[in-house]
Amino acid sequence: MSIRVPSLTLLSVLLSSSLALAQSAPTAPEPRPAGPPPAERPGPRPAPERPAAAEVRADRKEIREDRKELRQDVKEVREDRKTVREAGRAGDREAVKAAAEELRRDRAELRKDVRELREDKRELREDRRDQRRDVRDAKQDARDAKQERREERREERREATRPAAGTPPSAPQR
Repeated sequence: MSIRVPSLTLLSVLLSSSLALAQSAPTAPEPRPAGPPPAERPGPRPAPERPAAAEVRADRKEIREDRKELRQDVKEVREDRKTVREAGRAGDREAVKAAAEELRRDRAELRKDVRELREDKRELREDRRDQRRDVRDAKQDARDAKQERREERREERREATRPAAGTPPSAPQR
């Protein structure tokens, strides 16, 4: 024998019983167990500063500019050598002298630009090294802080399980 109950009736009975249970339940929160207060969680970590990344970008930009200057200086030196050769073939001593002087100036400028390029590359390497060191230090600081929090929690648990001073021991001491 089966009893047919409309689903609306079944739903209303279910809702009324759950409402009665909710009204009879205590509204006060359960008291916390005695012991140390919960450890405060650290706030969100601040976003890491990235000055090293900006320095690396600036150094790369300087290197690109220095390479452009270097290519231009190499072209000027080639042109000056060509001018000196042509003036020598023409037999004009003053033109040879002027072209040779221009060649010396352009070669000096080329050497200066090569020095600047090397210096910028060195700065880029140092900035990259600093950036890697900063990342490594930040990770180590995070590991140290995590270990410190673990040790603090461990110590708090030990203190919570120790009997308070002045209370009689629960078992006879031998």
